[in-house]
Amino acid sequence: MGATKAYKLKSTLKDSFQYALVIVPFTVIDHHKSFVTVGAGLLSMEDVASYKWLLEQFLKTHSNKQPLLVLTDQDAAMKQAIDSVFCQPKRRLCMWHIMKKLPKKLSVEFLKSTDFNKRFNKLVWDIYIELHIFEMSWELLMKEYNLKDEKWFKDTFENKEAWVPVYFNDFPRCGLMKTM
Repeated sequence: MGATKAYKLKSTLKDSFQYALVIVPFTVIDHHKSFVTVGAGLLSMEDVASYKWLLEQFLKTHSNKQPLLVLTDQDAAMKQAIDSVFCQPKRRLCMWHIMKKLPKKLSVEFLKSTDFNKRFNKLVWDIYIELHIFEMSWELLMKEYNLKDEKWFKDTFENKEAWVPVYFNDFPRCGLMKTM
């Protein structure tokens, strides 16, 4: 009897993974500068309609109070849904997601044999650098490591205002750029 129950439980758990649901957390920063999850949604599809529905439900449950800032990854469907539901919040990209992609865009050997990673991190995390110095330093770094024509780096630079901290010193971050 015990083995049958264990088999059923194991089978049920295995079957639940077939749905591959995506969790979308809604996290705020409280007055103690701590992260607090105030809600979450499960989506079966990561498309504009699903994200739009979830964001609309979130607004309803929070008295239609619009967020001041929305932090996301680089998902295009999510961006489109945010733009259609929220009234122009400041949208920022999660630095963790961007930095996580770096090793996937460059070979491990390249990252181990050069100081590119160290220099890249130092450049993008410098909140005191002047904007024109940042842009000039980025250009030099890309040229030095022969990355000027790499699409991901070009696209990421074009979107710099959404993820490089120096471009939004006017908005208190409270550690938001390092959250997942």
